[in-house]
Amino acid sequence: MSHKLESYNKATRELLLLAEDYELPIVGKWSLPEIVKALRESFKYQLTYWKVFGEHQPSNCPASTGFCSAASYYIYLETGGANQWKFMQNPIHWWLEHNEYSGAFDVTYDQFPLLQFPSPVLPSMYRTGRKLESRIDTDKQWTKDLYEKAMILGKYAGLE
Repeated sequence: MSHKLESYNKATRELLLLAEDYELPIVGKWSLPEIVKALRESFKYQLTYWKVFGEHQPSNCPASTGFCSAASYYIYLETGGANQWKFMQNPIHWWLEHNEYSGAFDVTYDQFPLLQFPSPVLPSMYRTGRKLESRIDTDKQWTKDLYEKAMILGKYAGLE
């Protein structure tokens, strides 16, 4: 197995353990760990990237690169939305923060090779984030576009 795949699989295992710790009620068809596992598996395939974004993913990037907004929004929608999460963004990245548990829940953290996750201290990248709920509520076209990408991702992950 290549080092790149080993690293990706290790990140997936870490995310699954963290997702299990959240103990969220199942709102839709799938639990948070099931969603994470399916999304992470789908990130490995160029077809998924093509279907979600209409272009090829750069070959030199980690598999999760580019999926942060659509994957985070999919999880947000399917696991309770604003009742469970804050949908976060900084100039280069998107992730979730749970309303009760501290820290970032970032299903694509491994696109940044220097991040260690889960981390007891939020890296500076997460400290610069801001909540997006107001944009979700007010920018209907942006939200519609993000929703469509999230649902396409869910479909190609086998969740829809």
